[in-house]
Amino acid sequence: MPGNDDALLDATVGDVADLELRIGARRELGECIVATDESTVSRALDRFAKVKRSSRPDLWRWILLGVVLILSLSMGTSHVTSGVAIDRMMNYSWEDQEKVLANARQALGQRGWTRQQEAFLFGEAAGMSTEEKLLHLRRMAEQDPVMLMEYVRIHMEKKSALPPDFRDLANKIDPDNAVFDYLKAALLTKNSIKAEKRTRAKMPVRWEIKEPGKLSQAISSLADATAKPAFNSHLRETVVRRTASLPWATREERLSSAFFTVSLPYPVFALRSLSVAISAEAQRLAKDGDRPGFSKLAAMSEIYWQRRLTCDDPTLVNGMMLQAEIAEICQSFGPAAAKLGMAAEEKRYLSITDHLEKRRAARDARTKALTGRESLAIKTSAGMAYSEYTPTLVKEPPPLNEHLLLPTSYADHALYSRVLTVALWVLLGLSAGILMIHHATAPRMIRTTGRSLVRLLYWRDYAIISVISFLLPLAFVMAVSRLTPYGAREFNLTGTYGLMPAAHFASLFIMMVTAAILTAQWRIRRRAAFFGLGRGWPTIITWIALAAAMLHVPLIGWYVTRETLDRVTLYSIPILLVPGLISLVSVAFRSSFGSFQGRLGNDVLVRVLVPSFGLIMIGILPLLPLFEAEENYWFRQDRFVVNLEDPVFPFTYEKAVAERFNEEIRQMLETE
Repeated sequence: MPGNDDALLDATVGDVADLELRIGARRELGECIVATDESTVSRALDRFAKVKRSSRPDLWRWILLGVVLILSLSMGTSHVTSGVAIDRMMNYSWEDQEKVLANARQALGQRGWTRQQEAFLFGEAAGMSTEEKLLHLRRMAEQDPVMLMEYVRIHMEKKSALPPDFRDLANKIDPDNAVFDYLKAALLTKNSIKAEKRTRAKMPVRWEIKEPGKLSQAISSLADATAKPAFNSHLRETVVRRTASLPWATREERLSSAFFTVSLPYPVFALRSLSVAISAEAQRLAKDGDRPGFSKLAAMSEIYWQRRLTCDDPTLVNGMMLQAEIAEICQSFGPAAAKLGMAAEEKRYLSITDHLEKRRAARDARTKALTGRESLAIKTSAGMAYSEYTPTLVKEPPPLNEHLLLPTSYADHALYSRVLTVALWVLLGLSAGILMIHHATAPRMIRTTGRSLVRLLYWRDYAIISVISFLLPLAFVMAVSRLTPYGAREFNLTGTYGLMPAAHFASLFIMMVTAAILTAQWRIRRRAAFFGLGRGWPTIITWIALAAAMLHVPLIGWYVTRETLDRVTLYSIPILLVPGLISLVSVAFRSSFGSFQGRLGNDVLVRVLVPSFGLIMIGILPLLPLFEAEENYWFRQDRFVVNLEDPVFPFTYEKAVAERFNEEIRQMLETE
């Protein structure tokens, strides 16, 4: 600095008096001036004083804030309402929907369905209360055993009890069906038996019989069910009927077969408690030394297993739940037979238990051996909630044909994009809020000086910051996603969850923040280089953060396209986003430490970033209708993982796996 620094400051004291700096602050400000060209400093201070004398220097910031709020409220409302509407959009074109419904009505007419039953099926009774729906089902149950099962299921679901008149209905409509007695036995067991805590993992479960009377009634119902000649869950017929109602289902229900395997009215989950009753009764009989009673209980259990395996139930979840029940029962039967001195029975049940343990270990080994692309194909084609493990449940899974590998989540990908766009908008707003913390922690002298220094920037500086921070990261992510194999676009469009969209938008957020910080520092240096602003270690950290975020985009794509997938790599890749968060936090909280020059530069940077983030948020809002239009387009191109015209079961792949799974269990019971 030349020797007349003090004279220069005194000469311009009339202009800078508006800064309301104390005498000590002037010396601090003087130490910040690093330019040696007096004419440059003079012009800068003239500009500095000119913007200070403007009548309403902060009015544009309030206008920008108001524009952001108005646009966000209007676009947010539009987003929510359009999202609700899209949730109810139909997957097929109108002509295809009419064809599906006509075929469904024709099939229902062939089965003798009434118009009332058809109305209930097609969702026209969806606005009914629980009592109205039960009454409606009760009337239909008097004519149809399938609707009787639906009536029983909904009554159990809503009231945790069987209908009071289900016995009369069952004897009238479906008298030979043992499923209702099995349901009664399972329901009597619920909350009446409790498992005692085991001290070792492989220790047999011990049961605490809280209500012996209910257990006795449950075993009596089990005996009644065994005496009946038939067992039919009516699931196959129910699936076929409900498939016709798909156009009324939401997007998640239609694109995920969990809608069918979890919410359909098969009695599998209700029957789960029956194995508890059988196990507790075996423990009681062993304690009493009742060998004939144990033999009778074992025979009834074997009949129950065989009926579950041969019933008209094409879902894989039936076999999986039955396998769990068999394991639970055999863990109790083995020790009970040993206590009763029945060596042959003990050997059989311990052998079944060991075989099931080996099946579980083999399944885990097959799951670990899956390659990345095999796992991707499974997720897009398997027809159940456990889709990732579907083919690993059997020794020789059925092949995946081209029809099953059709993309099934185009619309989901577009939806994730739209939702994450809103999330990006919210994160930028939160970032602006975090930066505002600086104003609450910075000293008054820093705030007043920074408020005047920031006026050295022009409108075009803010425009440059916003455009670079918004367009360049967006262009980079889109280029990697669509032009390189490391964007994993195939995984984006066929995966059943939002890993890739979420990873890309997280990178996009960090890149926007870091690019905004770097561009703002560049514009500050250009306008106020004579104050030494926009330099130092924060710039270096921000460059590292930007490079790490850019590397994260292709790296996550490389991970999902590998032949093997491991969680360690998956969890370590997001660490690349941490430097960006550190850079943002350091800008927000770097107001209570450091030199006066560094703190002043940080205050100016914060004042530049907040409106820049607001401009970026305005730029993001038009992306919402863009992604919404893309989503509407993909809804028309999407594919079901179901075959709506299959008269037996619409989930072809799941049915094939279920048949092999049940056959393996049947062979195990015959050979062990």
